[in-house]
Amino acid sequence: MPVYDLPLEELRSHRTAAPEPAGLDEFWRRSLDEARAVANEPALERHAPATYGAREAWDVTFSGAGGDPIKAWYLRPADVAAELPCRVAFVGYGGGRDLPGSNAL
Repeated sequence: MPVYDLPLEELRSHRTAAPEPAGLDEFWRRSLDEARAVANEPALERHAPATYGAREAWDVTFSGAGGDPIKAWYLRPADVAAELPCRVAFVGYGGGRDLPGSNAL
C-alpha cells in the first residue's frame, strides 16, 4: 500500500515548485511517437483455467521501451462480463512476475 507524506486534500491541490525543463513537451512527444512506431498489439492467453477457480488468469504480453516485450498477469473474476475497477502492481527491475495471484491483495 502506498504511503504519502501529505493528507489527501493537500495532495489533490499540490503543485511542484520545480520549473519545467526546457523541451519537456517535445521530449515526450518524440518518445511517445517512437514507442508507438515499434509497439505490437497486446496478446492475452488464458493461463491454467482449471487452477484458479473463481478467477481467470491471463498471461499478457505488451510492448515496452523500444518495443521490447513486457510480461504481466491479468486476473479477473470468472464469468463477469462487466467492466471492473483494477489494481496495477509494478514489481520493478529484477523482481519478476512470479505466479498469477502471488501479488494480489
